Amino acid sequence: MYDIFFSYSSKDRERLTPLVRAFERQGWSVFWDHQTIHTGENWHRKIEEAINNSRCVVVAWSRYSVQSEWVLEEAHKAKRRGVLLPVRIDDVEPPFGFSLRQAGDFTHWNDKPDHPVFIELAARIYALLADSSPPPEPQPATLLSRSRPGSGKTGQFLGIGVGVVAMAGAVFYMQQPEVPKPPVPAQTVTQPAATTPVVPVPSTPPTPPPVKPERQPFEPEMVNIPAGSFTMGCKEGRDDVEGGCDSDEKPAHKVTLSAFKLAKTEVTVGQFRAFVEATRYKTTAEEKGSCWSLDADGKWGDVKGNSWRKLGFPQTDDHPVACVSWDDAQAYVVWLGKETSKLYRLPTEAEWEYAARGGKENAYPWGQSIGKNNANCSGDLCGEKFDYTSPVGSFSPNPFGLYDMHGNAWEWVSDWKGEYAAEQQQDPKGASSGSSRVLRGGSWVNEPRYVRSALRNDRTPDLRHYNVGFRVAQGQ
Repeated sequence: MYDIFFSYSSKDRERLTPLVRAFERQGWSVFWDHQTIHTGENWHRKIEEAINNSRCVVVAWSRYSVQSEWVLEEAHKAKRRGVLLPVRIDDVEPPFGFSLRQAGDFTHWNDKPDHPVFIELAARIYALLADSSPPPEPQPATLLSRSRPGSGKTGQFLGIGVGVVAMAGAVFYMQQPEVPKPPVPAQTVTQPAATTPVVPVPSTPPTPPPVKPERQPFEPEMVNIPAGSFTMGCKEGRDDVEGGCDSDEKPAHKVTLSAFKLAKTEVTVGQFRAFVEATRYKTTAEEKGSCWSLDADGKWGDVKGNSWRKLGFPQTDDHPVACVSWDDAQAYVVWLGKETSKLYRLPTEAEWEYAARGGKENAYPWGQSIGKNNANCSGDLCGEKFDYTSPVGSFSPNPFGLYDMHGNAWEWVSDWKGEYAAEQQQDPKGASSGSSRVLRGGSWVNEPRYVRSALRNDRTPDLRHYNVGFRVAQGQ
């Protein structure tokens, strides 16, 4: 077990050598990959073992490390373990997901262990080390010694008062104003010429670390959908309204589903932006250079330069993200799962229809016709006020507590498009292969028949269109 796992960009190695040496002068064992992994050892395995077993992880944010997938992965692991201590060596913003954790500002550090910024970091390291092992017995001298694990060597480290050890963990989790710490006069002790400075002992009472929220700010709110059975597809007298059913909605068939979770709303522009900013992901539209949307003259077409960022009509962070392909949706759910340590995915087509019906035997959960002000669809046919997409949650939720299952934006589901089976099915996943993926729910430009619960649509996975978005699921 190492005291410190040091995560950094190799391009900063020379700049960070004084910091590692300062750690080692405190008597701490440091895992620093280039000097700790030896010839013939498995690089990936050694790093994984070290970061899982180190008592704290110091991450150095720089203009290089914020773009390093290795550093981000290591930082996420440390964050999940609750042992992350970030420092900043360049004037850069921390990556998304780490902005709430105050980073020590080492941009003007003088490479000396008596600098205030190093003293503060040392206090936080001691706090984490104290949490993971019993604190040393108090000694009459200010400077104490201990053995470095596995080395047999004795090093010197700074004596820390109980107040620092107990409170230090909190400061790196939230930004707080700097409070001057009154120094305590050090005892006069005869030591060798090269000694480390005394860390001031504050009189501030202990502060517990903050509790990690159940749901991150960028994370969709999920709704529990109970297990149950329903008739999927076009059922005579129920779904043949608003112009009738299409052939691919038949035959109606019985489906039984296990319990699962579905996002309360479609993924929003703001939620998708968090993903893009954290990963620097380029959507299909951005890679291909165009999206079917409105141009500067207000005409629809495959407009060059348009993407989810620019659709030709106004959107805020509360609107459903659009012009995202099935591939983009898949990339988002993979990132979301990694970021939150939860399993996210796209819903199956059967799950989507079951959730959209809300346990009701109607074409829509509110009845047999589109009605007024129930959904955002074409023109005046739905009786609503929106010219384009509407902010998610602008209409009443269905009986399961879900918003915008009908209209606003088409939603990608996980299934390949295939024909329905006539026999009863348990948790169906759709066709095993195909050329197009299923879309459900209709959008703000579609007539009422296209926003029915049974209606199916399909497109190739690389489709990018101004009225296509998605929502996420969990379970199974």
